[in-house]
Amino acid sequence: QNTIDNVGLTSATPAAGAYSLRKLSSSYLGSAIQVRRSADNMTQNIGFDSNGNLDANSLTTFVGSGDGLLTIWYAQSGNGNNAIQNALLNQPKIITTGVIERSNGLPTIIFSGSQFLVVNSTVFNNDLTGCLVYNASSFNNRSGLARSWFNMNGIFGSEQPGGTTDFAYGIYNNRFTAGNGPSDNSIAGNTTVNDNSIRLHSWTRNRTTGQINLYANGAIDGTANLNTGTFSAVTSVAIGA
Repeated sequence: QNTIDNVGLTSATPAAGAYSLRKLSSSYLGSAIQVRRSADNMTQNIGFDSNGNLDANSLTTFVGSGDGLLTIWYAQSGNGNNAIQNALLNQPKIITTGVIERSNGLPTIIFSGSQFLVVNSTVFNNDLTGCLVYNASSFNNRSGLARSWFNMNGIFGSEQPGGTTDFAYGIYNNRFTAGNGPSDNSIAGNTTVNDNSIRLHSWTRNRTTGQINLYANGAIDGTANLNTGTFSAVTSVAIGA
């Protein structure tokens, strides 16, 4: 288990999964991502430069003038909870026609349509604290009733047919939303997020009380008790769906 010390965590707060295009742990020795190039479907691991940023030179040299798509987003937490996508059409993009996708000048991963990565682990069924930095475009326009949260533009979570303890965090009714079932219900933040702005969103979930708290840029943005019980049905989670 690596300490995610580059973002201020200590060994007392280990991460179940830690995914970034920048180095989050000073003790992490692996790659950031594995990329497939569209020209011949070959894959290559891409690491970090001397400043802890994504090795953009290695990335563009490998991909060339085509597209670059993610097959693996490595968990810098060091526990093997890598996010993987083997299906070509479901792989998110990081390079388009030889140019790295960027947001605020930094390399970024584009999830659009049906692109997502899967983490096969039951570790996310317990008490959960999550944190993500993302840019929700104006196309994130899914809407409906609170009990239909599983139709949202998901960012992180699991919605399985017949699942009794499914959960997800994403964009619904133009808000950052947490959904949980049964009984299907959701809690949304107060901030409109599908406005092409970069945000930091965090959440906590208590498996005993069912309480979920949402935070936007460090400030509380919504809270609710959804459901309680043993979270044992979810065996995998998705990033980006």
